[in-house]
Amino acid sequence: MNIKSLSIDGILLFVCIVLTYITQIPAILENGNGEFFLLVWVFPLLRILFSNKFFLDKWSLRAIMLYVLFVLMVFVMEYFIKKSYFDSIHLKNLTLQTGMVLIGYYWSDFICYKNLRKSMAWASLVGGLILTYTIFNSSFENLINIESREYGYTAKNSASQILLTALIFSVILFNDINSFFNVLKVFFIAFCIYVIMLMKSRATILGFVFFIVFLIFFSKNKMLKRYLSISVLFFLFLLFFDPQFRTLFLDGIIFSLRDPSDLNDLSSGRIDQIVLFPSYFITRPFFGHGPLFIESFPLSLLVELGIIGSFPVFIFLFKPVIFLVKSFDKESHLILIFFLLVITYYLNGFFEQQAPLGPGAKCFMLWLLFGILSRKSNRQFIDIIN
Repeated sequence: MNIKSLSIDGILLFVCIVLTYITQIPAILENGNGEFFLLVWVFPLLRILFSNKFFLDKWSLRAIMLYVLFVLMVFVMEYFIKKSYFDSIHLKNLTLQTGMVLIGYYWSDFICYKNLRKSMAWASLVGGLILTYTIFNSSFENLINIESREYGYTAKNSASQILLTALIFSVILFNDINSFFNVLKVFFIAFCIYVIMLMKSRATILGFVFFIVFLIFFSKNKMLKRYLSISVLFFLFLLFFDPQFRTLFLDGIIFSLRDPSDLNDLSSGRIDQIVLFPSYFITRPFFGHGPLFIESFPLSLLVELGIIGSFPVFIFLFKPVIFLVKSFDKESHLILIFFLLVITYYLNGFFEQQAPLGPGAKCFMLWLLFGILSRKSNRQFIDIIN
């Protein structure tokens, strides 16, 4: 998998993904310069708009019409109900991800499968490694947070999910004949898992567990399954028979020194929010209250926009599920990755306000890949995992 053989569009895709990954670097987040790096996506957009391959077909028209319908509904609701619906974070996130879907949909015409696979594999390895190192170096180098109730990195929920995405792409896609790069891949995988655990994002850890279980039971790579099984057994051995490790992992990482018998404390106040949801929802079930903070995407959407306002968003989110039901192929690397991203990001959304649409760059790979796969025929993605 030589990066030197990438086409111009493959290189541009590589750069776009890497720069989007590094928007989560602590120094960039603190300076508020992340949006500057995202301007790189203007280049593929211009490439698409000024090409002779750009035309609106039924699929893209439906995606655009669904987004326009949502915006019109928000406008009408704000005009007549006098609530600040346009301030809803879900409107901004749907705008970004609709754009990402359409870029992936049209840009896939310019990139063959071979270059697509190389670009995404290398970008995930390079971008993921840069992000992992900078987070570790700025927040965890002295390991002072591992046994603390406080979190070492405030943007842990977004960064950890992005790292999990890079991990999924690297494990499934990256394979190089150069032994150095394969060693680098193994180093990144181990380092990435370590930093994910240090960030203590329980929703991401749950997604990571699903990923490991999936690989053990469904991967065709026998060596990978063997190493994973041994690693899991070794981990379980330590968890059951080493009290110091058990205390470190359960109390320091999973519970973060919170009382496991107090579900509200353990969930960082989410239980209180869930309990309050029915009282909020029942008073305005159809049109919602406008912006309100609830750390659960479906509940937040219903409280803010009501059943009517949130309907187009749920339709948008249901489209990847329909695609997987119709097109799932266990021998396609990219479809397998897309399946894993849908599960992990949608699962994350039950515990976070904005996933699987946001915030910012957190979910971009999910929707970029959805656009790409929706454009390509399944025959182009058959590539047996071995």
